[in-house]
Amino acid sequence: MASPSRANLAGRNLLARCEALLRQLLRRRRRRLGISVGELMRGAAGYDGCMLRAPMPSLAATAFLLVSMYWCGCRHPAALFMVPMHPPTGLVRWLAGFTVQDQVDRGQLLLARLAEEEQRIFDFAQRLVAKMAAMGTSRCSGILLLPELLKIAE
Repeated sequence: MASPSRANLAGRNLLARCEALLRQLLRRRRRRLGISVGELMRGAAGYDGCMLRAPMPSLAATAFLLVSMYWCGCRHPAALFMVPMHPPTGLVRWLAGFTVQDQVDRGQLLLARLAEEEQRIFDFAQRLVAKMAAMGTSRCSGILLLPELLKIAE
């Protein structure tokens, strides 16, 4: 990695910038896919905690819920609509994969890599949800929403 200047991206500031970027990326993706917040809330409200399944409003909305749960560290989709009690654990786990030196010296580059990683994880989630839907999951039984499934992509 090239070593651009530290440019105010050290320590907690880097985590805050990464959180802001992640929120922006997820918001843009939701809008680009044409998924309404109401559609996501209906999917979250229909979540069956015993079966870990949610109704499938659309493949894109289901993949988006799964990705959001993965990045935010939520075990239940309804938690996505509550005030967070911790930093996004998926983001913290991803950021911890870089050395402290990289985090201090190459913060701007890590922000660019985060955008690439978010895209990669979403692409994987779309393929995974499509495969689950093709395996015969009926619309009434829903799609398995288990964010740990996306750890395979790591």
